[in-house]
Amino acid sequence: MRENSSILNPNIIRFFRECYVADNRRSVLWDIYHKSIDHRIAIEGREDLLNGFLFTIPLDPERGQEIRKAAHLYRAEKELLYASLMVVGLLRDGDEEKNICAPLLTHTAEVEEDEGGNLLLRIDLESRQINYHLLDAVRAGEVEGDIEADIGAELGTGPLTFAEIGILARFLKRWSPELDCSNLFLYPELHSERELRACVKEIEVNRVAPLRLLPYSTLLLLPKSVQMRGVLNELEQIAEGDHFSKPLHRLFSPTSIEVNRISNKSRSVRTPAVLSDAQQRALVSARENALSLLVGPPGTGKSFTIACIAMEHISRGESVLIASKMNHAVDVVGTIIEKRLGAAGMVVRAGGSHYLRELKGKLERLLSGMIVGDGDEGEPARTKEKRLRQLEKKAEQLEREFTATEKKWSRYGEWIVSEESGAVAKLKGMWGRWRAGRTRALSDILHNLEGVSLQRIDAVTDLLIKTREEKIVVVLKKHRAELQKFLSGLRARRGGRREEIFDELDYRTLFQVFPLWLTNLSDAHRSLPMPSELFDLAIIDEATQCDVASTLPILQRAKRVLITGDPKQLRHLSFLSNVQQRGLQEQYGLPDGGIYDYRSMSILDVVNSQLQSQDQVMFLDEHYRSLPQIIGFSNREFYHNRLRVMKEFPQAKAISSLTVIECSGQQEPSGVNRLEGERLLSDLLQILEDQRGNRQDAVSTIGILSPFRVQSDYLAEEIVRNVEPEMIERHDIIVGTAYTFQGEERDVMYISLAVDASSHHARFRYLHREDAFNVMVTRAKREGRIYSSISEKTLPPDTLLRKYLRYAHGADALPKSTPPRRRDHDQFVEEVSTALQQKDCHVHRGWMIAGLYLDIMVERGSLYCGLNLIGAPQTVLSLERYRMFLRAGVPVVPIPQAEWSLNPNGCIEAIESALLSSG
Repeated sequence: MRENSSILNPNIIRFFRECYVADNRRSVLWDIYHKSIDHRIAIEGREDLLNGFLFTIPLDPERGQEIRKAAHLYRAEKELLYASLMVVGLLRDGDEEKNICAPLLTHTAEVEEDEGGNLLLRIDLESRQINYHLLDAVRAGEVEGDIEADIGAELGTGPLTFAEIGILARFLKRWSPELDCSNLFLYPELHSERELRACVKEIEVNRVAPLRLLPYSTLLLLPKSVQMRGVLNELEQIAEGDHFSKPLHRLFSPTSIEVNRISNKSRSVRTPAVLSDAQQRALVSARENALSLLVGPPGTGKSFTIACIAMEHISRGESVLIASKMNHAVDVVGTIIEKRLGAAGMVVRAGGSHYLRELKGKLERLLSGMIVGDGDEGEPARTKEKRLRQLEKKAEQLEREFTATEKKWSRYGEWIVSEESGAVAKLKGMWGRWRAGRTRALSDILHNLEGVSLQRIDAVTDLLIKTREEKIVVVLKKHRAELQKFLSGLRARRGGRREEIFDELDYRTLFQVFPLWLTNLSDAHRSLPMPSELFDLAIIDEATQCDVASTLPILQRAKRVLITGDPKQLRHLSFLSNVQQRGLQEQYGLPDGGIYDYRSMSILDVVNSQLQSQDQVMFLDEHYRSLPQIIGFSNREFYHNRLRVMKEFPQAKAISSLTVIECSGQQEPSGVNRLEGERLLSDLLQILEDQRGNRQDAVSTIGILSPFRVQSDYLAEEIVRNVEPEMIERHDIIVGTAYTFQGEERDVMYISLAVDASSHHARFRYLHREDAFNVMVTRAKREGRIYSSISEKTLPPDTLLRKYLRYAHGADALPKSTPPRRRDHDQFVEEVSTALQQKDCHVHRGWMIAGLYLDIMVERGSLYCGLNLIGAPQTVLSLERYRMFLRAGVPVVPIPQAEWSLNPNGCIEAIESALLSSG
């Protein structure tokens, strides 16, 4: 049904828009000398990059190396920008005044090293950002017009020549007559750092000096800013529109419309992977419901699940948009789809200028015939579809055969090993042996089923790729002009012209060629229009980090939305005050709190509170990232032991993967704990030296985290001073707080707690925050090293820090579970164990992995397999459990007791084959 637009109050959208404006106001760059910008290099002499005269310019070696290393360490939260054309002066807004030294233009920048070891600065002219907030602030009150239409469309991208400077000067003369632009005509000659600082100093003395625009450029490393304008414009469009998408209705009027479900006759799920039950339910919900929620605790394969859901939708001819506040999150999904699932070419990464270049390159190759031919190469899609159906039918047959055969073996086993005496029991035993000798081995059926499953995975990918190729051929024959139009829009230097072209595009045709789009929330407007329900499915990842306002344009673009994240991890940071929020609620006639609590409620929280059925909520419970000791604490404290740890191998359990280093340091009034930092740095330098001769694929990735910003900044400064840039990049070192590491993982994590017994109670209160603590202790894959200056005994018993230190020390280890014992089964276990030990195998009886018991875990070197001993009485694992063990890297061999008694050598061969397949 089509919803009545009156159901949704547009004031809701306006409320969230104003919250977003107030919340992000502080992210605007008003002063390049602000304390948050601790690395800058002024460009002296001529401007040779902005005007396109040179591609690179040299940097001072020492300062260039320092900013290069800092940029890598902080890359998750800071960015290198080339800032140009400074507006300097006193900005007045009513009774408020503030000094500004703000750039009119910024471009993304990169420091690179040439073959001679020289450091060079390169900027991306296509990444130009105009500081519209600055232009709004200096605008004369009587001037009317649209900034983007007036100047954004004129400046566009590309070199800023003297001609563009003239255009800019004429615009500014009309836009802000009081802004002194006389120095602008010195361009491309630049003001020096000394001259700029003199102008800044003059403002402090002379409060009536005019605002001045100065030709000055500088390289800055600064916190990543939120590009607000696109989101604000789109929120305004939604509020003024006459149609809202189903997900928006579902979010704010959850009982106003019925759930739209696909037919139960829809074909089976096709993905290039073997999914768990939770993953399959998430996929089905994303197909059926306007809103769904997928909860993915750390290391549970959330990104892989998103990739599989996207691929399944694409296989049915649907379009998918994946968005997140975090670039890293969508980039990981894109990499999985293109490299791990083998579907390269169908992903469009929208947003930044380098992504724009990649997209233009794809289109140019496509239009020139370099990507696909005439569609006649290889087997047609219909043949691949037929082969896939045959494999699906074969898999179903094998599953039925396995279930039936397992029942037969269990029945024969009861007859063969029966302790009853008498003629009838003897005849049953003889009959059972005769039938068993003619019954197929369960291990053989399971091996064949696994082989067919792998073939099916390849067939799904092959069909998907071939179907897309055939669609591209049709589009090129019948709608080539649409692709050419899209390429022309991408090439347009002027933003206004690009938007005109994009508005005319038939995106349904474009989605035949590029069905999957990835974007940062704030970048969607750059490449995608916003008609209601443009995409079949949108997925918002790391949704606890996303405020509601910035996600609404994504919800408007989709028929169905899947929200993914973890409520036990960090929420978005909001700087909106309670007073401001309540004022806006009153202004727009909305109640206090609930889903309108912008400050506290992420989009995940709001969706979770509005869903009408638990069938729309899925929880991923298979943990793949970390060794058992690393994830065990969070599993117990935050996830109620719901996580199945998939790396519970004997060697992994024998390793102590958490180490507490007692430092006896002191936290200074500034918040720095130098002794912890010195010890950490010493250990870091040691591991770098130990792995210096290793191949690149054999070095550890490293993360360095402190709960407190002051300590993490101190550690970063020490690393910049003491570690070569090549080592920083080789080990992919990142330094930061828990906020830096959300969504990240490293082989080895160094955690500096910084606090001591005399630290302020507020710092201990912060360490008791579950979301930050959970992120902090779950980033490591192989090893976590905790640097501590406090004794656990001095901490209150119910605090997270005390519990964790006791756990890491081993004093509060997780309890070991004991498998149920069965007397009649023990003899069978003993026989198999003895035979395997004679084959130089280590045998672990009653081993628990992923929350399930295996009768025997077999270990030979680095190879593992599990045994499910099917004895009397019957013990059965479902096929899903066999698949789950296989996902954990442990193939499980079913050994019926009857089969063992008749053919132990054949069973041993099946076990050895499984061991080899696990390598």
